[in-house]
Amino acid sequence: MAEYNPICSVSLAGLQAVKESGASSSAAGKGVYWATSASDELPIKLGASGIAALPPTTVMQAFQQVVSRLPEHPALMVRRRWLATSLTH
Repeated sequence: MAEYNPICSVSLAGLQAVKESGASSSAAGKGVYWATSASDELPIKLGASGIAALPPTTVMQAFQQVVSRLPEHPALMVRRRWLATSLTH
C-alpha cells in the first residue's frame, strides 16, 4: 500500500477549538485561508510586486472598464442553440 501523502494538512485540534468556541473560521485568528460560512469575510491578500500587487477589482468594475474602452463592441454575448446572440442596451 502506498504511503499517505496529503497535499494540505489541517490541525484537527485547531478545528475542534473553533467548533467548541462557536466562532467562525475567520474569527479563529491570523493566517486564515478558508471559511465555512457564506457570511464569513476573509482578508484580501496582495503581493509586493507584479500582478499580485494590483488593487482588487470586482467583476462589475472590470466589466464597466471593458465597456468604456470598447463601446462599439457587444457588451455581452450569449449562446442559444449554438447561435451567439448579442445582449446590449
